[in-house]
Amino acid sequence: MLKMIKYAMGKNEKSILEFFLKLFNLTLIITPIFILVYFVLKYHVDAPFIDQWSLIPYLEKFYQGNLSLGDLFRQHNEHRIFFPLILMIALAHISKWIITYEVITNIFLAVCLFGVIAYQVQITLKNREIGRINWLLPGIALFVFSLTQWQNWLWGWQIQIFLSVLMVVSGICFLSNPPITSYKLFGAIISGIIATYSFANGSLLWGIGLLILFFSAFENNRIKRVFILFWILIGSGVIFLYYFGYHSLPHHPPLTLFLKHPLQFIQYVCNYLGGAVGGKNAFVIGLGGLAIWITSILFLINNQKVKIKRLIPYIAMGLYSIGSAFLTGIARSGFGALQALSSRYVTISNLFWVSIISLLFIILKGSNIKTPKYQKYLFSLSFFLILALNVQGSLQATKSFAAWNNWLKPARQQLIAKEKNWIILSRLCPNQPYLIKERIPILIKHNLSVYRKK
Repeated sequence: MLKMIKYAMGKNEKSILEFFLKLFNLTLIITPIFILVYFVLKYHVDAPFIDQWSLIPYLEKFYQGNLSLGDLFRQHNEHRIFFPLILMIALAHISKWIITYEVITNIFLAVCLFGVIAYQVQITLKNREIGRINWLLPGIALFVFSLTQWQNWLWGWQIQIFLSVLMVVSGICFLSNPPITSYKLFGAIISGIIATYSFANGSLLWGIGLLILFFSAFENNRIKRVFILFWILIGSGVIFLYYFGYHSLPHHPPLTLFLKHPLQFIQYVCNYLGGAVGGKNAFVIGLGGLAIWITSILFLINNQKVKIKRLIPYIAMGLYSIGSAFLTGIARSGFGALQALSSRYVTISNLFWVSIISLLFIILKGSNIKTPKYQKYLFSLSFFLILALNVQGSLQATKSFAAWNNWLKPARQQLIAKEKNWIILSRLCPNQPYLIKERIPILIKHNLSVYRKK
C-alpha cells in the first residue's frame, strides 16, 4: 500500500511539473505577441503613407461601382497585389479606412503564420523525430513576432508580405506531409496562387513545391505522377499570367547589373539573410547562417536514423528565404548592398532563421540522433546565440517605432489642419507629394481616413 501511495505521488508530481513547464512555454510564446501589440498600438499613425496613396483611386472606383478585375490585376512596382488589394479595400470600406484595421490584420496574419509552423512542429513531434519542443516554439515566436520587422508592423500596406509568406508556408506544409492527397495538392495550389498574386517572391513556392513533389515521388513511388504534371501546368499558367504585360521599372537598375558586380550581389544576399538578426554585422551573420544551415542539413542527412522527409518543410522554408534574397538581389542590388537591410525584408528572411533553429533543435533533441558532446555544445551555442541576436535586434528596433511616430504624427496633424504646412505634410508621400494634394478631395468626398465622420 505504501509503495502504491509513493508511486501515485511521484506520478502526480511529474504531471504537475509537466503542466507548469507547458504553462511556462506558453508564456514565452505569448509574451512577444503582447509586446508587439503594445508597440504597434502605441506608435502606429492612422494616416496613409507612401504606397497607400495609390489605394485611393481604387477606393474611388469601388465607390463609383466601376472597379474591375483588370484594375486589381494591374502591376504595382514589381508585384501584382491582387489579393492584398481586395483585402485592403474591404477593410477600408468596413472601417472608413482606419489604418489601424490593416496593422491589426498584419498581426493576425502573423499569428496564423505561427500557428501553421507550430502545427508542422507538432507533426514532427508526433513522428518521434524530436522528443520535447520546450524551447523551439518560443524561439520561433521570437522570430515571427520580432520587432525588427517594425516597418511592416506599422505600415498597413505590408499586408501583401504577411499574406504571401503565410501562403508560402501553408503550401509547403500541404506538400511536405505524406500522404499527398488531392485535397492537399488543391490546398497547396490555392496557397501558391494567393502567394504569387500577393507579393512577387510568392512565386518561389511553385519551384520549391516541385522539388518537394519530385522528392516525394523518388522516395515513394505511390505518389501520382499526375500530381506533378498538374502542379507544373498550374504553376506555369500562374507565372505566365503574372508576367503577361509585365514591364520593367524605369527608375530601377537593370536586371543584369548583378552580373557586372557579383561581389556587391553576394554582399546584398548575405545582408538580406542576416538583416533579421545582424544589424550592422548582417553580412557576417548572414554568411555564418548559411554555413550553419548547410552544416545542419548535411549532419542530419548523414545520420542514417533520421528520415529526410521529416526535414523537408524546414529545408523548404530556408530555401524560400534564400531564393527571395537572390531574387531581390537581382532586382535591387544596384541600389547598394545596404538596401538589403530594410526592415521590410525581415518578415521573409525570418523563415531562414526559423529553418535553422528548427534543424538545430532536431539535432539536439532528436530521439534517434547521437551527437558527440563537443558538437552538441557547438549546436547548442549556435541555437541560443541566434535567439540572443534576435532579442538584441528587437530591442534596437524599439527606437525605430518611436522615430516612425515622431516623424509621421505631425504630418497627420497637418492632414487635418485647415492651413496646411505642405513641407511637413509631404512626409506622408515624400517621393510623390503632389498625390496628397490631388487625392485629399477623394478622401473628403467619401469620408475616409482622417476625414471620416465621427
